[in-house]
Amino acid sequence: MTQDLESLPKELLENLNNFDQSLTKCEKTLEQMLTNSLPEITENLEPLEQAKLNMSIAYTINSLYFMYLKTQGIDPKKHPVKKELERVKLYIKKIKDITELQKSGLSSQNSSSQSISKEQKGNKKGTNEKKKKKKKKN
Repeated sequence: MTQDLESLPKELLENLNNFDQSLTKCEKTLEQMLTNSLPEITENLEPLEQAKLNMSIAYTINSLYFMYLKTQGIDPKKHPVKKELERVKLYIKKIKDITELQKSGLSSQNSSSQSISKEQKGNKKGTNEKKKKKKKKN
């Protein structure tokens, strides 16, 4: 197998090595995350930090699935995962905006938490309305 790798172009070997190093870092991070439950990890975090963590997890999972689809020869840009990634990116942007407002002193921690709570309540409400519509169709 080593001979097979040696026959590859140097640039490709460098890319494979970088990918391997990044994957190793991901595995170490995931190992830390998987040894504790999510409530244990988030219990000491502020609501904004919890939101950042949740969005990071959502983005990571969807990105990995996006890459998996690519490896299977499926165009992920035509798959619903693309829409989900866009939705998560939107929330990441909202969290970033709230963080920047906090740093600039224009917003207090309380109002940031309220904004996140309103977003989460709005999502739950939208989800409940979708479920009601489905029930009516059936």
